[in-house]
Amino acid sequence: MPNDTSHLRDLLRLTMTPGLGPTLIGRLLERFGSAAAALEASETGLREVRGIGEGKAVMIARGLRESERLADEELALADELGVSIIARGEEGSPPLLAQTPDAPPLLYVRGELRTRGEDRYTVAIVGSRSCT
Repeated sequence: MPNDTSHLRDLLRLTMTPGLGPTLIGRLLERFGSAAAALEASETGLREVRGIGEGKAVMIARGLRESERLADEELALADELGVSIIARGEEGSPPLLAQTPDAPPLLYVRGELRTRGEDRYTVAIVGSRSCT
C-alpha cells in the first residue's frame, strides 16, 4: 500500500472491527493519537478506553487482527465499483459533517462530492439496504 493510503486503510480497519462504531473509534483516536497506534493497542490498552470493558476488549482485539484482510477486500471492491472512501477531516470531506456529534470516520462516495458551492449544504440518507 502506498503511504498516502495508509491512514485511510487504518481507519477502514477500525470501522470494520466488530464492536467499534463512530463513538468508540473517536475515543480510540483520542487515547492513542492515531488509527495506526490504536491498531497496535493491547487488550489492556483497549480496556483503558471509556466504554470498553474486559469482554469487549477481547472481542475488539480479535477483530483488529482480522480487519487487515477485510480492509484490503473493501478497498479492492471500492476501486472496482468506482467508489471513493474519504476520511473525516481529509480533503473532500464535508466540513459541516465533521461538526456533527459522532460523525462517521469514513464516507463512501460514488460520483462527485463538491464540498463548496452547490454541494455545500447537502442531505444524505444513511442506512442499510439488507437489514438482518
